Amino acid sequence: MNDAPADGHSPMPPGHFSHPQSSPAASWRAGSYLNLFAAGLILPILLFAFILAWFYVSSEQNRAIDRARSASREMAAAVDHLLSGPRLVLQQLAASTALREGDILDFHDNLSQAARLLGHDIALTVPGEARPMVSTTVPGNSELPELDKASLAYEMQAVESKAPVVSNLIQRNGSDVIALFVPVVRNSRAVYVLSIDLPASQFLAALSQVDLERGWLAGLTDGNGHLIARTLQHAKFVGHQTPPEWLAQATGADGVWTGTNIEGTEVAAAYVRSAKTGWTTAVTVPLSILRAPLWRASSVLLAIGGTLVACAIAFT
Repeated sequence: MNDAPADGHSPMPPGHFSHPQSSPAASWRAGSYLNLFAAGLILPILLFAFILAWFYVSSEQNRAIDRARSASREMAAAVDHLLSGPRLVLQQLAASTALREGDILDFHDNLSQAARLLGHDIALTVPGEARPMVSTTVPGNSELPELDKASLAYEMQAVESKAPVVSNLIQRNGSDVIALFVPVVRNSRAVYVLSIDLPASQFLAALSQVDLERGWLAGLTDGNGHLIARTLQHAKFVGHQTPPEWLAQATGADGVWTGTNIEGTEVAAAYVRSAKTGWTTAVTVPLSILRAPLWRASSVLLAIGGTLVACAIAFT
């Protein structure tokens, strides 16, 4: 006879134990814990990587600003060098024997040779007179045009200081020029003033001697904040007033200004102010270029973080 249990089920073999089935809720909780554990491992790594990226990008931005500073100093030196040539020639003319002896006819020959050397007209004026007495481009018997009010004011500065004076930007006969005035001093008194006009495009050539990185641009402004030269769209912006914020904030001998340029672009500008002229040379870098490495690093880190989180979820 078989001894079967009363309920009709077969007896369990010796040594066999039943395992309780895990519930869906328990499985979900276990998966959540694993996901949290994975996130706890991944997030600190991503945070540390982001901090490293931030310091790296900040360092790169500082290096870019330093390069812009260096470029602005080179350009300022090039502009000062450009002015030094004509200034030296006019000072040599002012010391000439012919002019000291009052031999204007002989001096005119010297004047013409200097004008050919510099490539620009040179004029000789008696202080207080509205018209130059001698010009290298106008025949001696012709009446010379009167000087404008701005030129007369700069001429008087040279007379009173008995030293060379460089003007701010002047518009003369439809052209944008910088005028240089050198007094001829005899017995502690300025008896004549020599002057020469330098076109604004000549200062653009001085700025262009320095290579700039892609997307950067440089500008030269006079003491009144008017653009003398600009490496991008020079003809369009020459003579334009710089933004009021620039005039109000960029007041030191050098520095970095952040704001909106004349085109409405947000930029960081490394500038240098010349002690000789009061002009400012600035190299501007669009903020979009400065911030680009940060956005790229952030995008890469977010992509890596998303991938790691997705993998953690998939394997749990």
